[in-house]
Amino acid sequence: MRPRQIGNKNAEKQTRKIELGWMHGGVQVRLKKGGGTRKVSIKKNATKDDLIKEGIRLFFPNGESPKGPITDFVTDLRDFSGRSVRNEMTVKEIYDETKLSLLRFYFTTKEKNELKNAEKDENNEMDANEISQDDNKSDDEDELPDLHVTLRHRRTASPEHDILKQAIQLAGIDEEIDDNVLDETPPPKTLTERKITVHRGHVLKEMIQEFKDVDPFKDLCTLDVILPNGMSETAEDGGGVTRDILCEFWNSFFEECTLGSAFKVPCLRHDFGESEWHSVGKIIVFGWKSVGHFPIQLSIAFLEQCLYNTVKSNILDEFLKFIPESDAQCLKSALEDIESVDMDEFLEILDQHEIKRVPKQDTILKILEEIAHKELIQSSMFVIDCISPYLKKLGIPEDKLKSMYESLFPTTRKVLALLKFPETMSQEEIIVSNHVRRFVRELDIFTLKKFMRFCTGSDLLLKDKIEVSFVNVQGLARRPVAHTCSCLLEIPKTYENFPGFRTEFLAVLNANVWVMDII
Repeated sequence: MRPRQIGNKNAEKQTRKIELGWMHGGVQVRLKKGGGTRKVSIKKNATKDDLIKEGIRLFFPNGESPKGPITDFVTDLRDFSGRSVRNEMTVKEIYDETKLSLLRFYFTTKEKNELKNAEKDENNEMDANEISQDDNKSDDEDELPDLHVTLRHRRTASPEHDILKQAIQLAGIDEEIDDNVLDETPPPKTLTERKITVHRGHVLKEMIQEFKDVDPFKDLCTLDVILPNGMSETAEDGGGVTRDILCEFWNSFFEECTLGSAFKVPCLRHDFGESEWHSVGKIIVFGWKSVGHFPIQLSIAFLEQCLYNTVKSNILDEFLKFIPESDAQCLKSALEDIESVDMDEFLEILDQHEIKRVPKQDTILKILEEIAHKELIQSSMFVIDCISPYLKKLGIPEDKLKSMYESLFPTTRKVLALLKFPETMSQEEIIVSNHVRRFVRELDIFTLKKFMRFCTGSDLLLKDKIEVSFVNVQGLARRPVAHTCSCLLEIPKTYENFPGFRTEFLAVLNANVWVMDII
């Protein structure tokens, strides 16, 4: 009787499976041209030299390939992120370091007579577009994407596609905004072109630093995004890149530079001086003028003070949206009957806002309005003074600000209305389209914003539609793919049931690793 094996099977084996592809001159060689991605078992103690020999065996049988003999090329080995593998590292050590379930390597070749010129561009040898998971698809189903990365693809928007016009129409202010501020005509040639370089994960600090020298009304800014591996994202920006970077900037800004619950107010920081807050104002203008983005998570009372030098909204209502929901409920109850609330909780809330006297029923409304003005306006007056000059130039009418907030805020009903399915669908496509609608209906607001960002590049409603198309993909390569510039969502039509569809789509949204990689 064979003894039962226990423990990790991979730990008991002397070999591990890997995927090995071939990159020639920075471009992946397809299967029909002698390349493709091969699955091989390799010894755990195999090093870089061993994997290069394996690459020669696979892609240069008998020393020959469609590209020529192996003697004409210089070889190297790159990992899944495009970095050259260290000579002393073993397969086991790389598995232990990365914690991945399946490693992918790239056997690379470069013609010897081009080596001198190629040395200058060595760091760009493996283009991010060519090592993306979606580009690694081949004619067979054995080429699988890395499961730890989710890709968002983009297509170049047509020149006629006016992103700004749609955003203004959503706000209902297309005819009332100052034409000199939001001009729909192409920018004049006198505009100064500025290239803004930002790194994923460091967008907040780098955008603020870069915009210190930018005039958002005179400079035409384009974004160059650098991936964590040091390579530039290769996607051409048709609006999707800008929307995505603005989304990342404001999400970081709200976490690190504001206070508040549902709505936020900027808070003072020791490392944020006048120039930093001026940059924030410029970035608001840049987002609005370029793609129609506006930071609607900021308290509307705060923005009214910036735009009009006074608060037009009910400041107490805005304050109740600013504080935690439990505190807001307590204060609402106190406004109706102060004797009905838990006095300890009530006093603790007042103490948080530095109120030293206990209000009575006839004074509580006035005291809460004073607290609201202090928290929403007075505490951030320095910030208001810095960003107000830029926001006022946008010329947003007073009666349109709230409608703009409402039009940009995503809801389940609005998102469902954006989805546009093909007019003619097969039975399996009809079933999957119902899965998509049901999936959107079940999303909470936090995940709904993720869905919007995945499909359009922004968690706001900046686009008027999301086109849905169906593709025939099976196995581990099956996943939703979004083209954010054209707002196209590609859905595999091979899902057997809704739970399976929901599981895979949520895994995509929760991955938080979306790479822009298609030109």
